[in-house]
Amino acid sequence: MLFVLLFCALLTFNFLSCSVAFAQNDLTAEQYEEDFDFLWETFRTDYAYFDEKQTDWDRVREIYRPQLQSISTESEFVALMETVLEELYDDHIHLNTHTASSPNIVPSRTDVWTEWKDGKAMITGIRPGFPADAACLRPGMEILRFNGMPIEDTVRERMGRSFVQVNAEIESWTLRKVLAGYRDQTRTIEVRYQGETTRVSIPPEAFDAAYNTQHRTRLDFRMLDGRIGYVVINGTLEGRGLLEDFDSGLEALRETAGLILDLRRVGGGNTGIVEGIIGRLIDGERVYQRTVPREGTPFLSRVRPRGEWQYRHPVVILVNRWTGSAGEGLAISLDAIGSATVVGTKMAGLEGSVYTMRMPHAGIGFQCTRQRVFNGTLKRDPAAQEFAGSSRSAYTPSVLVETMTKTWREDEDPILEKGLKVLGKLMIRAR
Repeated sequence: MLFVLLFCALLTFNFLSCSVAFAQNDLTAEQYEEDFDFLWETFRTDYAYFDEKQTDWDRVREIYRPQLQSISTESEFVALMETVLEELYDDHIHLNTHTASSPNIVPSRTDVWTEWKDGKAMITGIRPGFPADAACLRPGMEILRFNGMPIEDTVRERMGRSFVQVNAEIESWTLRKVLAGYRDQTRTIEVRYQGETTRVSIPPEAFDAAYNTQHRTRLDFRMLDGRIGYVVINGTLEGRGLLEDFDSGLEALRETAGLILDLRRVGGGNTGIVEGIIGRLIDGERVYQRTVPREGTPFLSRVRPRGEWQYRHPVVILVNRWTGSAGEGLAISLDAIGSATVVGTKMAGLEGSVYTMRMPHAGIGFQCTRQRVFNGTLKRDPAAQEFAGSSRSAYTPSVLVETMTKTWREDEDPILEKGLKVLGKLMIRAR
């Protein structure tokens, strides 16, 4: 049993693929109540981040449980439970079921990263190759309206109702959920930049087409020139054959003098793939993660070299706001170990390791975070067993690429350009 719990807790899941449409299966009022209570109690006893939240979880039950009286279909129940989970303002938890009108999951199903800055709703990141990018939305633009409503009003209406205090984290999280929209919703975004106002409309099918195009293959590799190798992973760090594909790419790039590992499209995965990739980039056993259960003793995770040989030339990892969960853990760990330099923006900040539970009547799965995760390694004195690491939300790349700059708006791919410059310097030092 303990093995099953640990395995489930260590898994992180693909934001898109784990959220599947369901066949309607309407239940009795009592069954909906029991499913509600099951989810609420699971989070009350297991959720690892309540001490960092402004959420009054008892108040959540008081607000939403009476609303079950008006629920008559499973789609209505799903919508209510999605609203309940938004009270935790945590992008790493959600239902594993969706309806046509479900809210889009951040960051996997959004292409705009937004934050409140000096009282303004600002775009601070755009997902390359997606509709917002094609519509020429850019970091530094101020959002004025969403679907015709002033953005302040839209955010206020969407914000949770259980908070002890509303802080900047809650406000920016809610802003991003608003801009992500709903699965069946056309998003009309009005922005202002340098005194000019622009309005763009993005239908949901445009986002789906871009996602399918970008994730057509799970891994690609190529030579950027005669000395630099490039590997990009599309989707999640999971699935049969991904490590074999990574090994094949690394073998083809074995004679390169430096490597770019692009994790900007990685939104989750599992520890087996993370350890497998790290194992090809280290020369000895390393600690790479510290896990802190809500109940129990913290423990360290170690990884060993894998394969007949390991890539020991300089490595640069590219990240952005769409690098999430296991992708974040991989980048932070390799940075701490000293096997790679991380270049890009801050990442998604999807904390902890999630496991899946299933409601007893509706059978709807949902993710809950039982354990905190810190990626890093032991300090230089192994005998001290002193861990040095970071949570995902607190981590800042070794080489931070600022998005609110003229260079960002003018370069075709500013993170890749910066990564190549950093790698070039590392290759010179390694000669």
